[in-house]
Amino acid sequence: MTPKQPGHTEAASPVIHVIGRNSLQNELMAAHLEKTTGARCRCWPEIGQLTAVGDGTEIEGVAAEMCLVDCLGLDLDRFVVAGEDFGGHLHAGRVIALFNVAAGERIEERALTMGIRGVFYPDDPLDRFAKGIAAMLKGELWVSRSVMTDVILKENAHVRNGRPNSAVLTRRETEILELMAIGATNDDIAGKLCISPNTVKTHIYNIFKKIDVPNRLQAALWAAKHL
Repeated sequence: MTPKQPGHTEAASPVIHVIGRNSLQNELMAAHLEKTTGARCRCWPEIGQLTAVGDGTEIEGVAAEMCLVDCLGLDLDRFVVAGEDFGGHLHAGRVIALFNVAAGERIEERALTMGIRGVFYPDDPLDRFAKGIAAMLKGELWVSRSVMTDVILKENAHVRNGRPNSAVLTRRETEILELMAIGATNDDIAGKLCISPNTVKTHIYNIFKKIDVPNRLQAALWAAKHL
């Protein structure tokens, strides 16, 4: 084992919160994910119990947090409201993904527009979860190509039907939007531009308002079209 250098701090493992009432399923999934991804997994029956403990864990230096939410019986609107109630918005610094999404319900597009980063189906094998989680923790989306195609085509149609072709963004806002479009987190942007995370949040709020989008995915799609 290589000894630690003075002042060196190892990055802690990601934390995955598995949320849903099927405790046996979730505990088995958590055990598998801990083994295959090296993440620390915690199971919660309700999102409210997760949010009650605060935004994050007591582990210092956690690289990322993810919530895997069981979609069986999930009311997506109520889920979003619950997320907004505890942290100001759904993410609160976490990557959100849904599992047990029934094929044919066609909620994927709506989930993406709400900022949810990935979708898993009841017949997905466990190794697909590990691959998807690794991708999402790197800033990627985990949805089918057909779903992304539908989202992009509808976004382009929206642009053609009246969304402005340009927006009055400041130079700094343009820099931040370009970084967001390649998957940079708020902390990444703050470090890159030497500004505080709170300043980044303020800029992002102003960007969303100026270009009339609700979330980072829509902002990235807008940037791909207009920048």
